[in-house]
Amino acid sequence: MKEKSNIIISIIIPIYNLENRNLRRCIDSIIKQTYKNFELLLINDGSTDNSINICKEYAELDERIKLIHKEEWWSQFCTKFGHRTFTRRIYCIH
Repeated sequence: MKEKSNIIISIIIPIYNLENRNLRRCIDSIIKQTYKNFELLLINDGSTDNSINICKEYAELDERIKLIHKEEWWSQFCTKFGHRTFTRRIYCIH
């Protein structure tokens, strides 16, 4: 099946202290997919560990990755915020 260039997916991942919970593995699994026409929204929920620096690394390396800061809000709010922020027609919440 040929991919249409106008179909883009937004993937939303709320981030809160995920440094030791396979954060890199999660992001790597998304960016290594064969489908490349997506944006990845990493929504920082006030992390106090090194998660934010890991996210910054990825955002600097790949223009499809966006880091958004919404501190001291719960994951549910981050997900709702992501719904309002995403710019594509299809989205996925991890």
